[in-house]
Amino acid sequence: MAFRFDENKYRWVPCTDEHEINAPIEELPYVLSLRYSGESGIAKRSDSAKGYVLCPYHRRLEAVAQRFSNGIRSVCGCKICGISNHDTFDLSQGQPKPLYIPFRWRLFQRTPDGPLNVAADVAEVRYDPEGVLLRWHNFALSAWAARRRWEFTRIRVDGRLQPWTECTDIAIPFEVTDRAVEALAKGVECSCGIRPSVLSCMHGASMLTAYIERPFDLHIVYLKGFLTHAVEDFDETFPYEETNPYRILCQCLDIHPPKSVRREYTYHPYAVIWYMLLRQMGMREVSLMQPFFELGFYIGEQEISEFYFDPKTRRVESGNSGNRPLWLAMEEHAVWLCRQKGEKALAGFLWEYYVCGEMTQCHKDILLNFRRYGAQLTSEVKSLLLREGLTQYVCDAIAWEVEAITSEDEPQRILYEPKILRYECCVNGYAFRLIHHTDELAPIGIALHNCLASYRRRVMEKSSIIVAVCIGERYVACIELDRRCHIVQALGKYNRRLTGRLLAVCRAWAYYMGLHADADDFDEVNEADEASKHFDEVVITSIPYRRAMEEVAPEELETLPEGEIEAGYYRLLGDYLARSAHCIVDAPPWKQFQGEMDYLMYVFPRGERIYRAALGGSVEAARVLGLLYQRGRLMRCDVQRALYWLSWAADHGDVEAALASERLQRAISSGSMERDLAILRGIQELRRRFPMKEGRV
Repeated sequence: MAFRFDENKYRWVPCTDEHEINAPIEELPYVLSLRYSGESGIAKRSDSAKGYVLCPYHRRLEAVAQRFSNGIRSVCGCKICGISNHDTFDLSQGQPKPLYIPFRWRLFQRTPDGPLNVAADVAEVRYDPEGVLLRWHNFALSAWAARRRWEFTRIRVDGRLQPWTECTDIAIPFEVTDRAVEALAKGVECSCGIRPSVLSCMHGASMLTAYIERPFDLHIVYLKGFLTHAVEDFDETFPYEETNPYRILCQCLDIHPPKSVRREYTYHPYAVIWYMLLRQMGMREVSLMQPFFELGFYIGEQEISEFYFDPKTRRVESGNSGNRPLWLAMEEHAVWLCRQKGEKALAGFLWEYYVCGEMTQCHKDILLNFRRYGAQLTSEVKSLLLREGLTQYVCDAIAWEVEAITSEDEPQRILYEPKILRYECCVNGYAFRLIHHTDELAPIGIALHNCLASYRRRVMEKSSIIVAVCIGERYVACIELDRRCHIVQALGKYNRRLTGRLLAVCRAWAYYMGLHADADDFDEVNEADEASKHFDEVVITSIPYRRAMEEVAPEELETLPEGEIEAGYYRLLGDYLARSAHCIVDAPPWKQFQGEMDYLMYVFPRGERIYRAALGGSVEAARVLGLLYQRGRLMRCDVQRALYWLSWAADHGDVEAALASERLQRAISSGSMERDLAILRGIQELRRRFPMKEGRV
């Protein structure tokens, strides 16, 4: 039996003419049409989109003028008919690779239990600036079901022989594999007495070889790599005569999937892997998994066939070492997304990005940074990731935070001169607020969807002064001033120009503050009535300024009123007390304490504010207490209590505590902590014997 390609139906159809079936391919009329892609050579011609046909009369490429149901007419008027096929040369990378284009497939079998030959007449087409070079090949696959043997035609590539189906990218068509399997089934029936049924969606050379190896369940052959670490002897675990390997497969993987997975496995061999992967990501609803079972062979940039089951961890792992970091990042993000938004949202995300979409470098950067710095990213950028997905702005927002995390600069309070502090005020209900801490930049940038987070260094150096405009708790605009206090930018959400009432109130603010606008985001206003034309009356009220903790004198820290305590207070208080402590008070061994607070008040009562705040749930105070335990300045060094308080603060979102806890754990595991403790005990003993006098360095 023979097949030829029908370009009108765009599929392979049986040959009906006896001459087409038996004649050598060189004696048959044929139609070879070519297209070109890229930016060089013949691809620049205006008629290249129409394609070219190899004219057997002129022995040259001619542009296609018209296509018929049974042939093509070239621009030279030649009508070319015969068996046909087509392909495209890609000229974008210079000299293109040769094309291997099948024109005819033939199947031959003398007896039902004999060998089946599947042959292809293939045109090897090489690019030449003057046209093309063509020669014919006959490639074949010989399969013998009764003897469980198969053999491919091999060709030499780069000095070694390779199967032609691999090195030429020629896929055996569905129509050919279907007929081939029908013929092979007769051979299996003759040798085993049972005719296997095949419902698989798989096709091509791999299907035929899998059918020869396990005709009663060819899908188990596709899972051989997946089971590499779970099964010692594949042939012994899954015998040739076994008619239900699925049961053994589930036992090896220690899973109990629903019946719907069994039904899908009948058609799709990788349904089991999809089921395990989706469960690993947090999905439990089988109805949401169903569409994935019927998919192809990729999740993101990971080939399903490259995964394997690790019996030690009971997990599905990526076998591609180069893609493993990306896969771990994809999985970690998926688990987090499922926990935050549920299984339905996870299914939609996977379908949009990992199945239908292309995994771009932007997507990879987001996932890899999220995995590496997820614990240190702010809640605002995580909320943005949940809300918008893997967009370019999310990528930039995470990159800005990662830059701040990896830089040597600590989060910093921004202090201003009194003349700049007066810019903070309310104008007709709109609040104009300065940036007082570098940690405020990212949340405001995310709220306004701009690049404010990247201004961290400029704000610290005072080369940019940022004023955020808000109504209540909602940010609506952002104004940038330079060192001269000239307005250089004034933009709203998504960096849009200000309009209407918002523009009028910003003009009024600029006028009453005496600010000059260098940018054209809003025109400089010279008259008060022009600035206030959108209002009956401009009402400006000042915003009371709260001192930053860094502005409080060290002597005031212990007596600072509770109402004035802000973030950073316990850190400053802990540093001040540690500097002022001259020696450590030891608790006598006979002394009994009712709790940790009782002990701390005995050894160093001046730190009561820190202790009470930590025991009361303050994350910052807990971190400070852990560091005091670790450094041994106010009380005896206690590594276990230090690790407890640092870990507690880290679990409640304190990034600095997380880093300190990680460093301390590494020091304990490496043994360096014992050495440090010995040195610390020596220093404490010196302090006890020779206490520092006032004014002595």
